[in-house]
Amino acid sequence: MNHRILVLLMFMLSGAGATYAADSRNQAFDQTFAYCRDVDGYLVTPPEWKQAQAPQEISASNSFSPLPDALLRQLKLKGNVIPPATAQQMALTVATLKPPNHGKVKDLTPPDQRYESHLPGGKKTSFPPGTTSYHYTFMPDLGYLGKDQVVYEIRANGKRYQVIVNFLVVPAVSDKGPSQCASEKFGQ
Repeated sequence: MNHRILVLLMFMLSGAGATYAADSRNQAFDQTFAYCRDVDGYLVTPPEWKQAQAPQEISASNSFSPLPDALLRQLKLKGNVIPPATAQQMALTVATLKPPNHGKVKDLTPPDQRYESHLPGGKKTSFPPGTTSYHYTFMPDLGYLGKDQVVYEIRANGKRYQVIVNFLVVPAVSDKGPSQCASEKFGQ
């Protein structure tokens, strides 16, 4: 084979490899955050009740955020109430990569509703439409106890983050004791 053709082929192959490597690198996350949350399984109907129970749609006690504190600090955000202008400036998006297997996730403050926050002294303050707290609730399937997980892709300031929220659905969350979830092993 001619030396020039061989050099040209090697150059083309290395260029193709570099393109593939860049493409696969773009698929990687800039950083991954994972945390664990005990979730109230109070929707479990004990056998002695022997009654059908409709699952609730929303619970503040089962709330969580796809924007953990460590990510908020990294994005230099104070609190998790993000006005539309800030979200737009950061090009902030939250997408579900993997929904939970044993329940539903709902937004506690959908963007089409006005977000209100409670202030000291029993007062409330309203935020502009489109403001969200990025707080969701996980409602496990009726009767389910055990592990579950939801995975999010967060894009902000030109970076891509993966957030893994592990859930341990227990009969009752203990506010005074240590998290039961922390001792569990979850596959990523």
